[in-house]
Amino acid sequence: MRPPLLVIAIGFGAGLSAGLASFPGPWSVIAPVLLGAVLVARRAPVAAALGFAALSGMAWGAAALRIQSSHCAGRWSGPSAGRPPARAAYVRLLDRVGEAGGVVDAAVVGGSCGGAVVLRWPSGKVARGGTTWLVAGPWLGDPEGGLLRVRTARLIDPAPRGRGALRDRIATNARALFGSRAPLVNALVIGGQTNLDRDVRERYARAGLAHILSISGLHVGFFAAWLGLLLRLVGVPA
Repeated sequence: MRPPLLVIAIGFGAGLSAGLASFPGPWSVIAPVLLGAVLVARRAPVAAALGFAALSGMAWGAAALRIQSSHCAGRWSGPSAGRPPARAAYVRLLDRVGEAGGVVDAAVVGGSCGGAVVLRWPSGKVARGGTTWLVAGPWLGDPEGGLLRVRTARLIDPAPRGRGALRDRIATNARALFGSRAPLVNALVIGGQTNLDRDVRERYARAGLAHILSISGLHVGFFAAWLGLLLRLVGVPA
């Protein structure tokens, strides 16, 4: 008999909650649950599936905690009193920032922590995607949605590198091909909204189409379709 999906979902959810709570200790739970699931696998497959799903959820939650603790956003978001704590980091921008500044995604490079971070970039300081900067300012928010308000920024490496360099080349080509419409094209193609006019965003939001301006399932579907076509052309079977 195939294990019911509802039972598996309940087991995974319970294990995920335990993994995220880090209580009790992992081995004190993993060992007996794993042993019990193996022993009852033939007689009670549903119970065994419940146990294995719980272990999978626990492993997932524990891994999420480890990843969060290794990211700068996770380390910076500890309890603080009074003003937001000031933080500094070497970052590589993932998008070009125009004269008006704005919110931009970046990747922390070097230092004792890493991961992605969201920056509130100041106006009057143009920056290319893929360039490396030393930024500093108050940290606002939490590990899920934190933001570093950049007060000072110093260019460290002007050569675009990595994913930001690729996105910067796409943005450059979009400006050459579409002119003033390039920010909208960038939002539709690569999800970049840093240079998108605020009025355009508001019009899309009022029309209920704001999701089109971000990387969504539609964009992933387009990418999957092109990838499937490419694999079919090179002879990969379905």
